[in-house]
Order: sequence, then structure tokens, then C-alpha cells
Amino acid sequence: MNITNSSLLVLLWQPLLWAGQITLDGGYLSSTFAARHHGYLKVTTAGSYTLYIKSSDGSKVYLDRALLVSNDGVHSISEKSATKTLTAGYHALRIEYFDNTNQHGLIFSWKGPSISKQAVPASALFHGN
Repeated sequence: MNITNSSLLVLLWQPLLWAGQITLDGGYLSSTFAARHHGYLKVTTAGSYTLYIKSSDGSKVYLDRALLVSNDGVHSISEKSATKTLTAGYHALRIEYFDNTNQHGLIFSWKGPSISKQAVPASALFHGN
């Protein structure tokens, strides 16, 4: 498997799937849509990490093919998190997100050894070819 760095971190990284309809209406994004982002999270230092997902509406984070954080449902912007001990290396990552009404938002953050809480940088997100 060839793993390469993702160069884009706007919401997360390039989506695998967009479902629904996304249109610009008077300068605002009006939509009902879903997205699935997948790739790898690169951990350089083993230890305890807290992963956060903040979204409006629902989102889920899967790490190493297991559900880690569920922030599912129709709701205004809210954040959920989970803590897990991670080894150094690449961890399979999938983030699912949907928006049903009005507000749109998705922020993936982390905190770990020598890392204060911050958005996961693009340098830690990879995809396989």
C-alpha cells in the first residue's frame, strides 16, 4: 500500500462520497448532504490521544475500523470526544458526516502527547493509493 499525504484540510480532506444536493443560494450554502472521508491518521508518538468531532448535524469517527466517537443526530453545532491509547504509525480513519438543515460545520481535532487541543493538521492525514 502506498500512503501519501493529503494536501487539503478544509473540512477534513477530499470526500469519498457526497450525497444529496448542494447549491449556493444568495451566497450561503443551502443543502441536505452527506459525506464520507477516509484515509489514515499518522501518529508520530505513541500514547493517549483524545479525538474530537464537532459538527452540525451528525458525525461519526471510526479509528482502526471501530466506531470511536458518535455525534450522530440532527442538532446544532456540538462536540463529542473519546480517548484511546495509540501506537506510533498509521491508523485507518473514517469520518461520516451529514447535514440536514441550516448550519453546516465539521471540525476534527485532537490532543495527545506534546499536542495541545487543535484541529488535526493536514500533515497527519494520509490516503492510500
